[in-house]
Amino acid sequence: MLDLNEIPVAESTRKTYLNALANLDKWLRGRPVTDETLAGYLSYLFDRGKSPVCGNTTIAAARWRCDSEDKDDPRGKLCRRALKNFRRQVQPRPGTSDRVVLRGRGERLTGGGGGYCMGRL
Repeated sequence: MLDLNEIPVAESTRKTYLNALANLDKWLRGRPVTDETLAGYLSYLFDRGKSPVCGNTTIAAARWRCDSEDKDDPRGKLCRRALKNFRRQVQPRPGTSDRVVLRGRGERLTGGGGGYCMGRL
């Protein structure tokens, strides 16, 4: 098994992934990362008002870990559907009147102040 600290990525990416994995592990409570659990976690993030960027980061981090452990990619039909629905939604951020406005693929999120993903769960 390869140590996550040995995989060649930028230090900022490593920190972001490790934080995303810590949050995912906390939510999983010992369950394995599967298509079903990853889709459930994406729904959880959406319900908490997180941005789609957070979902993408979590999926990338989960794949990063699976690659390092020689496991299969956890993404499947359920995960892709959950992420697709996550991207389509426009909802107010909890506790604010800000709206996260989703634009076309590759464009920025506006109106929500950015940086919603990596807060503590």
